[in-house]
Amino acid sequence: LKLIREETHGRLLQESQTDFLTRLGNRRWFFEEGERVLGEGSKNRPLSLLALDLDHFKKLNDRYGHHAGDEVLRSFAEVARRVVSHEAVL
Repeated sequence: LKLIREETHGRLLQESQTDFLTRLGNRRWFFEEGERVLGEGSKNRPLSLLALDLDHFKKLNDRYGHHAGDEVLRSFAEVARRVVSHEAVL
């Protein structure tokens, strides 16, 4: 029972930190991980921040519907996962 409870807790914790649509970390996770990275890693190695904006995303949602917008976000997340380091806070 203890093992099942620990596995369930781990899954629930991961779900609470993950965006359902993109499977990327959610806003809360991003800020917690960012704080951790800034606190421990910035002293020993260079650190970069990259901000991305999906231009005209609202227009896409308005014109083609939220289903199309969801697909764009899923595709973006998949590409981003493939091109960034496994150490990146994405």
